[in-house]
Amino acid sequence: MAKKRHILIPLSTEEVAEVLRTARLFEMPVTAREIAQAVTLSRVVKETEVTPLLESGVTDGVLFPLPPKTAKGKPRYWGQNPDVAVESVMESAVLNATKPLSLKELLKAASGAIPVTPDQVSPLLAKLLAAKKLHLIPPLTSRGAPGYWREPPASWGREVIRQTVQSKGAQPDAKLRKLVTFLSDGEFSTLVDDLMSRRELFSHPPIGKVKKRLLATAPPRPEPYFQPVADQLKSAVTALRAVNVSEEQLRRSLVQLVESTGISFGATPQTATAVNTSEVTSQLEKLIRQTEPGAERGALVGIRDLRHAAALSKPEFDAALLELSRQGRLSLHRHDFPASLTAGERDELVCNNDGICYVGVALRQN
Repeated sequence: MAKKRHILIPLSTEEVAEVLRTARLFEMPVTAREIAQAVTLSRVVKETEVTPLLESGVTDGVLFPLPPKTAKGKPRYWGQNPDVAVESVMESAVLNATKPLSLKELLKAASGAIPVTPDQVSPLLAKLLAAKKLHLIPPLTSRGAPGYWREPPASWGREVIRQTVQSKGAQPDAKLRKLVTFLSDGEFSTLVDDLMSRRELFSHPPIGKVKKRLLATAPPRPEPYFQPVADQLKSAVTALRAVNVSEEQLRRSLVQLVESTGISFGATPQTATAVNTSEVTSQLEKLIRQTEPGAERGALVGIRDLRHAAALSKPEFDAALLELSRQGRLSLHRHDFPASLTAGERDELVCNNDGICYVGVALRQN
């Protein structure tokens, strides 16, 4: 007896549209069988019915074909243009990166819903490079790989120099130059001059065995430079006391010696700064509000950020904040363990005569 054949009722226009709509809902490429299982119609549909509808969707440009995952796999379909999706993910990865990304890192970032090959990425990279949405960054070493970043090479050179000086302390020009060999000598000099003009780098005079200047994130402390002179003075003072030279004579001679260098004891840096404190305190209060929108509600502002924004000398800035604190117009938040800081890190904070260092500032609510 012949088997009874099941005659499939053709899908209506609305049902065909539902198949295509379901296919476009997937967040990743899927096969015709997966779409047939997911679609909800008045009857169960088969893979063989869905496949020509999906191919028609490809022809009409509402779906995009992708190869099978494996050699024996079935073709896949997706509601997104693979090239556009990969370009968007790759551009987002570059824009959010804090450093240049190599091709390998870009492939990993772009391989989300679909695998991405170097051949697929190359034209997208060329397109983004031409549009200046990313820049080719030469490698830092001979064995390194070039990278891609949102900023030009000079900006990456700036980051390399700043991060190196922040992490390793004061560095000579020659060492920093070796870190950014992809910049020309002129570009390097311009970059260093710009960092110094922005007070992001400070020049330190040669000291000890170092015969050339050093670059650091804070101005130099005088003490190391005075140490050889201090040792000689201690020896001389000891010898003179031994032959009954009076304390008054010693004090007068030392004062005259110091004043001969151009430093007057008539107005110490702290006294001179106090004269100008009233002129800058109101400016600092305005700057705190500009730097932090929530300052009126007591939001904390980092002292390092405020110092860079204020563009004042260290004595002026420190004296003004301490005066505002003394007047009760703001509160200073202290560092828990200032002894753990380097001299350069401590210079970026505000420290009082008792050795208490402050890392943040907040306007008082009253």
